[in-house]
Parts: sequence; structure tokens; C-alpha cells
Amino acid sequence: MSENTVDATAMSEIAKGLEKHRYSPERDEEALLPRYTDLVGLEAIRNLKEYRERFSGKIVHVNSTFEGGGVAELLEREVRLSNELGIQMEWYKILGHNDFFDTTKGFHNALQGKSSANALALIKNYNHFYNNGGRELNSTLIKYLRTLGEEDILVIHDPQPLYLINFLEDVKALKLWRIHIDTTAPDARTMEYVISHAKKFNGIISTMEDFIKPHVGRYEQLFTLSPSIDPFSDKNNAMESEEIEERMLNHGIRAGSPLLVQVSRLDPWKDPVGVIRAFDMIRDSGRECQLALVYNSASDDPEGAVMEALVKEERAKSLYQEDIHLVLGDDPRDVNAFQRYASIVIQKSIREGFGLTVTEALYKKNVVVATEVGGIALQVQDNTTGYTISPYRVTDDGTPSSLREYREHISALAEKCLHILNRPEESREIAARGEKRVTKNFLTVSALQNLYDILISYRQ
Repeated sequence: MSENTVDATAMSEIAKGLEKHRYSPERDEEALLPRYTDLVGLEAIRNLKEYRERFSGKIVHVNSTFEGGGVAELLEREVRLSNELGIQMEWYKILGHNDFFDTTKGFHNALQGKSSANALALIKNYNHFYNNGGRELNSTLIKYLRTLGEEDILVIHDPQPLYLINFLEDVKALKLWRIHIDTTAPDARTMEYVISHAKKFNGIISTMEDFIKPHVGRYEQLFTLSPSIDPFSDKNNAMESEEIEERMLNHGIRAGSPLLVQVSRLDPWKDPVGVIRAFDMIRDSGRECQLALVYNSASDDPEGAVMEALVKEERAKSLYQEDIHLVLGDDPRDVNAFQRYASIVIQKSIREGFGLTVTEALYKKNVVVATEVGGIALQVQDNTTGYTISPYRVTDDGTPSSLREYREHISALAEKCLHILNRPEESREIAARGEKRVTKNFLTVSALQNLYDILISYRQ
């Protein structure tokens, strides 16, 4: 079904039902193009505007949430900027129940490497949702996607809406699946199921080729695309020192004491418990400092409350618990302030698709210590643009394969942090190089151009 075969009355009805699925930006948001022109230059923006001649249809994104997590932040920026450039871009979310998001969180964990003894049950529950209520819950969105014509482009993100392809196989739009997850060592059964659906798309986009290529056999339409940040969002734009200090005071941060910060969901794959253990080692060495775990919530992540309880339990064991701050970071200005105020920004991930919180910290000329996994390796080179520590091996359920190796990993994080705290001038030089790398490679203008290039190359 293409758009010109749907009568006006039917389209009007679809449009009404789409309101609960459609992303609508705030009307009073400041235009991005003039600000980007000042940052990257008029010629770069002119080059982007020339892409308007290459697109006659619209680009439609579908994911599972408008808030919380890197994918939502990525799409919010790209949609705004693309439409300002004159290239129509729309963004929709699927609807689901708590049981469904429990299931897809299980998919996410399994794809990142956690062995899933109940993989078959997860797959059964996932299929059951779409075939017993989920299709009806998202029927208006599906009807709309079926109106897309061959001049249009549909990009579906991650596992949650992946199943939609089964209702869209005869749609003539270019259909791409974009996966943002580190699938270096996934649960085999879960990955096999996901790939069986992904291959129904015209192409697959991943952050790194190594994440996806080993799993797709002779499937050739693979593309790589790094995420990006918007330097003018509330999370990244410039802040006055007075506002930063006031926000730190409001969260109980003591002035004059170095602050270590990790910004992420409270997720097992970010190992916030391990960050607390490294902090304890730093304090045991006699070095005065504080720790803030700044976490956000997301409507498609049901594990947050469980992990919050585990983190609080670990904090309660610490001799320095009064200096360990758990901060709900749903206010992007708070996140911005913590990343700017921090003496060190940590990202102790076990798996990481890209790590936009690393990108954000580097852009703010802050020094980063991160595990050398996934997309983090694209951003942080040890002693060059930041500092890295080697990952530790994990078992099929995500726990350390060796407690000795895990302890050495925690110790390495503590030692890197102490090195930075004791060599501030060296760290400032490294942080400056990190900022240059992000400005050149990982801002929204670069990511949009790379996306447009992928879409155009497929059409040729």
C-alpha cells in the first residue's frame, strides 16, 4: 500500500490515531542551524543543505521511547536538525505493556552477552505480544507505515519494534534496521532469532562492523554509523560557573573535594557497583574525593529499580558512604553540571554500543576513564584523548569469569583515577585533545551527513 492509494478520509483517521505514537518537539525551541553555522562554518551547512536535492520522500524513525537513554537523545537532535535543513524526518514510538518491556530488556541483556537460559521463553513472549494485542495496540502506527512509498525511508531501531517488519514486507519504502547494542558476544539463540528478522530489512546499520558482521552470514547490506551529540542541547550547552556550583550544592556535593562521576542508567552492564568498589580503594589510599552516580530513568527499562536497590546496598557497606551520591539525572542541566564540575568522568561499562556519556564528557574538555569496550574505543585512546582500562572476561550470565581478574580491573580503575588526580596539567592536555576529536567526528551535523550518505549510497 503506498500513500497515494489511501483516500483522504482514511489518512485523516490514521493521523488522529498517530498522536500517541508521534514525537512532537516543543514549539518554542531555538533553531539549531544558525548555532551550528557559527560552530562548524557556513560551508559545512551549505554542504548539508545540498542533500535536499537527493531526497524526494521522508525519513521515518521508529523506536520504543521518547525519553531516557542514548537512542532517544540521538533521534531528538537528528529530527530537529534534519527538518530545519529541509529534509523531512519523522519519529514514532511503539506502545507496549510492562511485560513486553521486561521481555525486550531480556533481549537487550542477551544480545550484550548474558546467557539466557530462558531465551526460548523470551522469544515466545515477544511473539505473543505482537500476535496477541501488540499488533492491535500499534495498529494505527502500522497502518501509517504501510502508506510509505518507494521514495520514503523507514529506520527501525533496536529489538523492541523489530517485529514490525513482519507487517511491512510488501511496503516499497527502503527499510533499514539500526541496532545500537554491543553484540560482540551475544547469546546465540537470541541473536539467531533477531537476525532472522533483521535480514528481512533492506539493510542493517550498526555502530561497528564487528558487532554485527559475524552473525549475518552472506548478508551484504551492512552499514556503520556512529551516534552523536548536540552541543546546543540542555545537556551539553555552556553553563555559567554560578549555576554549576548551585546545582552541586543542591545535591550535597562538597566544594573543594575532587568529584568522580559516572553518568548512566543503573544497569548491570555499566557496573555501578564496581565503580563504588574502585572509589573505596581510592579513599583507602588516603586520597580525599567524592563519587556521584548520576542515573536516568527510561520508560523501556524495567531493571532500574532492582539495580538501584543493589547500588544502595553496596553504598551502605562503604566506610565512605556519606561521600557517595546517587543523583537522579532526569534534568539534563543537572547532568551537564556534573559532567562539567567533575574532576574525572568514569564509564566502567562491560559492554557498550557507543557511550554517548563519554562523548558528552569529552566535548566538555573533561578527562575520561573508560573501559575499552565497544564504541568507547572509537572515542578514547589511552593517554591520547582519555584513559582506558582493559575489560575483564565475563561468564554467560555477565558475572566475572575470574574474581582475581575482576579485582585487578577494579584496581586498575582506581590507579588511573589516582594518576589523573595527581597530574592535573597532563590530564588537561589530554582532555583538550578529546574535545577536538568529538567536535570533528561526533556532533549531530557529522552524524546526519553520514546517515544521508548511507541512504543515498543504497539508492544508487
